[in-house]
Amino acid sequence: MNKVPVTESASKPAHQQIQKSCWPMGVLSGGVIIDMLEILSHTAREADRALVLWLQKHYIECFGRIDRMDGLIVVDETHMLTLEVAYERYVELTSQRTKAQSLYVYGLEARYIPESATFDDVPTMVPKNTEYKKWRGSDMYAKNGIEVKKAGEYVGTWIDEKNWERKLWRAPNQHTETAEDADPVMKEGEDKGKDARKDSYVVVNLDA
Repeated sequence: MNKVPVTESASKPAHQQIQKSCWPMGVLSGGVIIDMLEILSHTAREADRALVLWLQKHYIECFGRIDRMDGLIVVDETHMLTLEVAYERYVELTSQRTKAQSLYVYGLEARYIPESATFDDVPTMVPKNTEYKKWRGSDMYAKNGIEVKKAGEYVGTWIDEKNWERKLWRAPNQHTETAEDADPVMKEGEDKGKDARKDSYVVVNLDA
C-alpha cells in the first residue's frame, strides 16, 4: 500500500523532527483517549456514540483498562482515519486550545496516512439493539465490584520531550507493522540500506 507522509509542523522542536518511531502508524496518548471518550459519550449525536463504541472496543476493552500516561500502539491502518475523525470532533466539542493536547505521544506520532482510507470506514451509526450509556474513565477500573486488570502486551518505555515516562502497550495477540521488523529498533545514523539516510529512527529507553 502506498503511504502518504504526514507533514511535520515547522514549529515542532528540532529534536522531535529527528526522533522517528518504529511504529509508523503512531502511538496514542492514553489520557487523550480517555478524555475523548468522556466528551463524545455525553452528546446526543448518534455519530458521536458510534465513535464511542468503536473507541471502547479497539482502545479500551482489549487493553482491559488504560492509564493516562500509557501509550497505545496503533496496529491497523484502517483505524487511523477513524481516530483522526474522533479527535477532530473532540476538539470541536471542547475548543481549538485542546489541540495542544496531542492525540499521539510526543515523538511517536503517525508518520503517514493510508491512501486507501475513506470516510466509509468511519462508524456513524450505533448498531440496533446495542446498549449505550455515557462513559466515565472510572468505569474501566472495576466491573461488578471486581478490579479490571490490564490485558495489553507491554512492549517498552518511552521518555518524551517533556521527560514524561510513557509505558507502551500493544493489544493482545496483535502484530504491529514496524519500520524494520527484523531489527525493530534502528539507531540514528546506522546503515540500514538505501533508505537509511531518508528515515532514521531513535527509540529511547525501549525495554522490549
